[in-house]
Amino acid sequence: MKNTFIIIIKIIQSCGGVIREYELLKLVEKEHPDFFKSLGETPSLYKKHYYLFYHLYQLRSELLKTNQSLIISVIKISLVELSDTKNQLAETDALAKFYSDFNNINLSDDEVSVMLNQFWEKYLAIDKKVEALEILGLDDVDGLSKSQLSKSEITKRYKQLANRYHPDKGGDDEKFTKIKAAKDQLLKLVK
Repeated sequence: MKNTFIIIIKIIQSCGGVIREYELLKLVEKEHPDFFKSLGETPSLYKKHYYLFYHLYQLRSELLKTNQSLIISVIKISLVELSDTKNQLAETDALAKFYSDFNNINLSDDEVSVMLNQFWEKYLAIDKKVEALEILGLDDVDGLSKSQLSKSEITKRYKQLANRYHPDKGGDDEKFTKIKAAKDQLLKLVK
């Protein structure tokens, strides 16, 4: 495992401490062709991804002992220095838990497909939430974070805008339709 960590850390450092997952995967394959050998002759992209992330999360645990860490995401992997207080914090990352269970490398194609669909549903819901907040003018509310929005605040803002843009009151039909859709979207997402 130590040799694996050295391989990964050297590649990340050679890229200035920041690298994209796909780029890291390709560099590991090119510079260390045996890295994925234990996965069989033609491992799936998922298995390669999982195997790489399994090692990244193990490496992160080791780096914490040296006051360093990795910020790990599918977008980028970054080598960072930590302050003494951050170094003492326990890792509670759900992804770390997933990638620390090596049994997850053997998920079936159907299980991987379900997992990817759940990811995209969550991603699209977040994207729609941002758009809905902008439409209702709730994207920059003083003293109120987006995560603290309640049904009453959403409904109150909707009523204000409905009074202004409802077609029966001389407002814009298209704008009112967007406002109503934004309200409905946000009400689905708040608790």
